[in-house]
Amino acid sequence: MKNSLQFRTPVALLPIAGIFLLGLVQNLNAQHAWKLHAENDGIKVYTSKQDSSAYNAIRVTFEVESTLSEYAALVLNVPDYKNWNAASSKSTLIKKINDSELLYYTEAKSPWPIADRYVVLHLKLTLDPASKFLKIMIEDAPDQIPEKKGLVRINDYSSCLKAVPVSSGRLKVDYVLKIDPGGNVPAWAVNLVSANMPVKTFSNLKNKLESQQDQTALGSGSQE
Repeated sequence: MKNSLQFRTPVALLPIAGIFLLGLVQNLNAQHAWKLHAENDGIKVYTSKQDSSAYNAIRVTFEVESTLSEYAALVLNVPDYKNWNAASSKSTLIKKINDSELLYYTEAKSPWPIADRYVVLHLKLTLDPASKFLKIMIEDAPDQIPEKKGLVRINDYSSCLKAVPVSSGRLKVDYVLKIDPGGNVPAWAVNLVSANMPVKTFSNLKNKLESQQDQTALGSGSQE
């Protein structure tokens, strides 16, 4: 029998959380129309220009064989990011606030001569038991640690991910990202890299989640 992840978000706070999440999604979507940039392995990556920034917003959609609890457990396992997140070369948990909220540190390698980046992020995960929506909000929290020498700190990062079941054991995922990498990097270069990176990242994530599903199915079959 699979272990189920327990979410402890108070029911009374769900309407408030929903309003906050809606505001974030509306803010992230306050840009021009989405344009399809790339498609591979069922993963579609869209870009959109922003009025308030030279850096494009990114949207990713795909379906994956997984459950809400399995997806949530993967996202909450910060040390394992190096095994699937192509944008992260190092990730460390700073503080576990509760079972569905944490602070973590992550670094991203950059091609020479561009300096590597780092960012401290605040992750909040909410599962609405009524609608069965999984929502994951991540925002920068730069004041959590002192500045690091030799690295450029990302001070403007926000993302919102929503996953919803479309059938038994299958989820539809919609992810929106807005990021300013800081430093003196040309916007065109950042836009190119940031639009291509999600395909590899989410392809890795899909393979990891679906392999877990396969292992669970084999384990269940061996007990019959």
